[in-house]
Amino acid sequence: MKQPNSALGSAWAAESVFLAMGAIAGLCDGATQSASRTLVAVFSPASKAAERCGFRRLFGRLAAIFGLLSLGVLRALAATRHCRWRKADEAAAIIRCRLQ
Repeated sequence: MKQPNSALGSAWAAESVFLAMGAIAGLCDGATQSASRTLVAVFSPASKAAERCGFRRLFGRLAAIFGLLSLGVLRALAATRHCRWRKADEAAAIIRCRLQ
């Protein structure tokens, strides 16, 4: 469903916005990945280059795992809080109806 976009003054489908943001994020992620690999290679001593690249890969994978887990936890917390607020709003509406 298209909804008006107040910033651009046009109607964009949510799928189009998601696709565009994903493409921009992918472009930035590729540049970040190649730059970090180059920096590890440049700043590590020759005798420790393989060890440092291994640490980089390990911490990159750990960041991906914990990043996704933290997003899931935040999503779950937001959903439970939304439910609580919704129930509180419904309870307040019922009380207001009974008082009138």
